[in-house]
Amino acid sequence: METEPLLEIRDLRTYFFTSRGVLRVLDGLNLSLPKNQILGLLGESGSGKSVTAYSVLQQLEKPGKVVGGQAIFGGVDLLSLSETELRQLRGREISMIFQNPRSCLNPLATVGQQLTDVLRVRKGLRGSDLRTAAIDMLKRVALPDSDAKMSAYPHELSTGMCQRVMIALALSCEPRLLIADEATTGLDVTIQYQIMQLLKELAITMNMTQVIITHDFGIAAEICDNIAVMYAGSIVESATTLQLFDHPRHPYTVGLLACRPRLGFTRSLWAIPGSVPNYLSLPSGCRFHPRCTRVKEICSRVTPALTAVGDHHLVACHFREP
Repeated sequence: METEPLLEIRDLRTYFFTSRGVLRVLDGLNLSLPKNQILGLLGESGSGKSVTAYSVLQQLEKPGKVVGGQAIFGGVDLLSLSETELRQLRGREISMIFQNPRSCLNPLATVGQQLTDVLRVRKGLRGSDLRTAAIDMLKRVALPDSDAKMSAYPHELSTGMCQRVMIALALSCEPRLLIADEATTGLDVTIQYQIMQLLKELAITMNMTQVIITHDFGIAAEICDNIAVMYAGSIVESATTLQLFDHPRHPYTVGLLACRPRLGFTRSLWAIPGSVPNYLSLPSGCRFHPRCTRVKEICSRVTPALTAVGDHHLVACHFREP
């Protein structure tokens, strides 16, 4: 399988300038995304997963601002492009599925109007070809009764159907990179499974690279080739999915896996003590050390570097799990 990176994030720094102070949410993030693979970006809420995606696409709203770093996509630094240049890439080369499909779809336009608008602008289609392409796209994402749904408004569809429409919009121009930001939030388990399987199938049939932002290890295990675990704005562990589940090395990853309910498990679930730190008062050294069960004196002084512990396996910890 090809492992050349399609997207490489280097020393990404994103700060939020507020009246209470500067929040250094991303402060030197490094991440590599291989071509034609699915990367799961995992971590608790507040870890900086969505901020990473919005930073790369330069879609941060104030008071957020990218203050340094690079995001190399196909040899081009996305962070150096103008808004006009980025508009040529968004949709055509990079698409994103957002958390809440109902808030992203236009409530005053039908599904058909929204999809044909994208195809008209991005692919230059006209007339009957436009409608045919739109219906084919809805069929590709397995939206029931696709032809009739073209005239439906978002409020007439279920949340799962709206999410399929969002995926159709994101895939309509066959982008090279798809970012799914908590794409199954608020959906029941069966719909979650269908959406994730759909994304996995599309990644294969369309040779598409994907980033799946989630806090659900079950979803990541089901469809991802690689997993990067984030904590307080930093990557603490990165590995293939099999490596991460078989041999987790960072105490945070070990803790997250221990929190999962398992079949036949009768005792109380373990929980990581404490919570994600306030970005206004980040701990010194390793950002996880106040919650870590393996903490030593050096952890509060020195920030651990992301170090290789095996093929395609990186860990940022002074005292890695054996």
